[in-house]
Amino acid sequence: MIVYYRVAEPGRRRSRLYLDGQQRDVEAWVNRENAGILDEVFELERPRMRDRPVLEAALARARDSQACLLVAMVGDLVTGVEFLRRLAHSGVEIRAADLPAFNDKLVPELLEVADYRRRQVGRKIRWGLDLARRQGRFCPSGARLSEQAAARGRQCGASERRSAADRFARSHYHRVAALMRAGSSMNGVARLFNEEGVPTATGRIGCWTCSTVRNLVRRAEKLGLEG
Repeated sequence: MIVYYRVAEPGRRRSRLYLDGQQRDVEAWVNRENAGILDEVFELERPRMRDRPVLEAALARARDSQACLLVAMVGDLVTGVEFLRRLAHSGVEIRAADLPAFNDKLVPELLEVADYRRRQVGRKIRWGLDLARRQGRFCPSGARLSEQAAARGRQCGASERRSAADRFARSHYHRVAALMRAGSSMNGVARLFNEEGVPTATGRIGCWTCSTVRNLVRRAEKLGLEG
């Protein structure tokens, strides 16, 4: 068995990659599985690292010697696409000292989940940037926006907030009006919505108040809604 350790850069105070803890996990795993250690390798962990030459060399040696590769601490790498892809295509038996359920048979499924998660994050980032561009709040060159562009962005943002508030009033006013006709006060409506976990217009749960209900009713009246 070849043991793969990840060690923190010198000078990093807050790091989970304490070598002593990893070595204790490895010792416990070896004793539990009654396995022998062929070699131990150490790779310096850097932020956002994509290349792992020590891991590549360890996988190649494990493949040649038909040995198991034991990752001392898989930790956050269980969601790392590049790391999981290397393991999935290695043809080597993989285990993790800090995560006993982790093995090479589980890697393809974890890779699929991690890849889907990365695509979703990228989609949300693109959506956010596109919204910022449409509101005039995004300047890719880093230069300051002109006063006219900033004013257009503020106007667009305010218009978007008003539209969202109008949609929220339309979707909730009928129930609020029905409850108030049945004898509930605005405080009573707010208490009921908090108990039911109904989100407010800003998406917060448990934050309905008398003022929140009153603002919704006033906006509905301005829109000419009928309860």
